[in-house]
Order: sequence, then C-alpha cells, then structure tokens
Amino acid sequence: MKAITLWQPWATMIALGHKTVETRTHDRFQCLVGQRIAIHAAKKYDKDAFEIMVQHGFSPLHSLLAQGLVPRGAVVATAVVSGGMWGRKNLMSAPLYRQWCRDALCDVAGRFCLHLSKIEPLNPPIPATGHQAIWEWNG
Repeated sequence: MKAITLWQPWATMIALGHKTVETRTHDRFQCLVGQRIAIHAAKKYDKDAFEIMVQHGFSPLHSLLAQGLVPRGAVVATAVVSGGMWGRKNLMSAPLYRQWCRDALCDVAGRFCLHLSKIEPLNPPIPATGHQAIWEWNG
C-alpha cells in the first residue's frame, strides 16, 4: 500500500476525521487518486499547529500532543484519496473555497489538495519508519 508521512498532529487529525483535505505545494501526489493509502505520523511535530488546533477547538488533542501521548513514528490510519486538485480561490465559489479551507485546517490557495474519504483509524497505530514523498508500506 502506498503511504505518505505527515508531521503530527496532522496525521492524527486525519485519523480522527477532523482533517479530510491534505495539502501540498506540488501535485506529485495526484497519482494517489483512487487508491487507499496509509497515513503515517512522523516523529516530528509541527510546533505552529498548537495555535491552529486551539483556534479550531481541538484543545484536548493539543494537550495530548504536549504530553507525548499522540503516536509518532507509526501508521495511524488508512484513507481513500477520492480526489486531487489545486485550490484556486479565484476559480472556486466562496462557499466551496471556505469548505476546503475548513477541511484542510489551512488556506488552500495555491496548494494541491488531496481529498480523503473512507478514513479508517488504526487502533493501535502500527510502528513504521516513514519517508518523504510516496513510499510503500507493507503493514
């Protein structure tokens, strides 16, 4: 199964279904459309995400991450990449653009958006060494 690695807490936000759009500055992940992929939580975490999590009302997850209780270095979920396209504010209706931003937990303007569906969290997460780009997970 193909896999992508995300810094925490973003991988867990996907596993919990709070983030259903993953964004990138490139479209190399477009080849994943139509496939079920593994969502891998990197050992690194995004320090700026704390503020974003609080803004979106995810304070409990913020607290768990701060305590080191959010999985790192593990596959936390699988999901189907149901679509992929560039976020273009000038070409999208305002309601659709706002929805994409909510689903991504960030501004999607100028970013390639992978739409994730049929998310299945893994409990417990499966330890794995991730990689940048797309990689093969044999879990």
